[in-house]
Amino acid sequence: MMLPIRLVILLLLLFAGGYATHVAGKRVKEYKVTEKRMTQLKKDLTENDYAFMRIVLDHDHTVTSGSLIVRAGKIIGTGWVGISSALDSSSHAVLNAVNEATNNLNTLSLKGSILYSSTQPCPMCLSLLHLMEVDKIVYFEDSERTSLAGSELQNQWVYGSLLKNAALKWTIPTIVLRPNDLK
Repeated sequence: MMLPIRLVILLLLLFAGGYATHVAGKRVKEYKVTEKRMTQLKKDLTENDYAFMRIVLDHDHTVTSGSLIVRAGKIIGTGWVGISSALDSSSHAVLNAVNEATNNLNTLSLKGSILYSSTQPCPMCLSLLHLMEVDKIVYFEDSERTSLAGSELQNQWVYGSLLKNAALKWTIPTIVLRPNDLK
């Protein structure tokens, strides 16, 4: 009686180990594909891309996040969120930059524009950028480094849901710049 139970437990452990190895292998493959794409996208960046990102990052120290929207080499929208407005759920640097850009252009389309942001756009802002037809997103910090404690789990759930649903796949090229990229 003891032998069959041990055999079943051993088989279950073997199955679980095989499944874990499969999942880990799949994630490594996805990571490599993402890194390869990111490397290619970074090769396409220009000196202007780095200059605009430096403008975002060199802003006032009271700013917790900042964004620029650029079209044809000119800044058409800026958005900054300071420490005092960090608890205002509607105050997002990306949202503020989009509002300023659309007001400046008197249009609801930002086709031909690039967003430069100090942080990864949250799901709400990412949706807005998609609707506004922004051509490219360049950001510096991943959202998990900057989000409030409880919101990051929700953000990751939304990002994951978007990636799983083929009909909702984002088509905006997104590039992450790291400190060593800006030297």
